[in-house]
Amino acid sequence: MATFYQTDIVTRRTPARIDAGPCNVSQRAVYVVKALPVINDIIEMLVLPADHVLVSAQVDTDVLDAATSLAWNAGIMSGTVGLRDLNRTVHANLFSGSQVGRGTAGQVIATAMSTLRALVGQYPASRDRSIGAKITTAP
Repeated sequence: MATFYQTDIVTRRTPARIDAGPCNVSQRAVYVVKALPVINDIIEMLVLPADHVLVSAQVDTDVLDAATSLAWNAGIMSGTVGLRDLNRTVHANLFSGSQVGRGTAGQVIATAMSTLRALVGQYPASRDRSIGAKITTAP
């Protein structure tokens, strides 16, 4: 059965740093996977603050699946930040079908021009949004 997980940033125990003025802001979230991921598991990782746009993304992970069948998507999520609901969608606008963590530890960076152009072309929203990951192929 799928589960909805959240990082400390999302649950507001570790507030996100928001700088004033026109500058880049970096956020880092850590989630320790405590059980073997199953299909449709969602991890709500970060909060994209209102009036901000995403310009880059990077994920690094230890081995999550030694059996080499894991795949996941990552991107901006639907719904209200912090709402624990498996019906929320995770758009694959950052990573689609990523296999990082499958067989070996690794890192993936959103460097494809189409991804970066889509991110830079986003208009800021007037509300906070979530960035999350969803397991699409379970180990």
